[in-house]
Amino acid sequence: VIAYATNLVQATRKPAGHGLERFAPAILFGGSPRASIYTIIGARALAFVRGRQYVLPQDVVDVVPDVLRHRLVLSYEGIVNGITADTIISAVLERYPPPRIDLGDRNVA
Repeated sequence: VIAYATNLVQATRKPAGHGLERFAPAILFGGSPRASIYTIIGARALAFVRGRQYVLPQDVVDVVPDVLRHRLVLSYEGIVNGITADTIISAVLERYPPPRIDLGDRNVA
């Protein structure tokens, strides 16, 4: 789960290296390493609120927009072309869907 969160954040820093070339000119600065840390902290808190003592990839998916939205600095070109932080985050999540985790007893998250 940590690797998944880190990969999502890293995709905002180096979009061309993650199959998101069309967004590279629109991003001046992507999420920092702290964004990965706070994504995991947020996912842990969300898992707790949901009554679990463990984090699922879906928890990461649910918190990453709120963690990254204000951390992405868009270029003027991106803003003029109507690209928003939410557009980029959606593309990253589409590119990297949450991994499936076998929870045992034929349960998969």
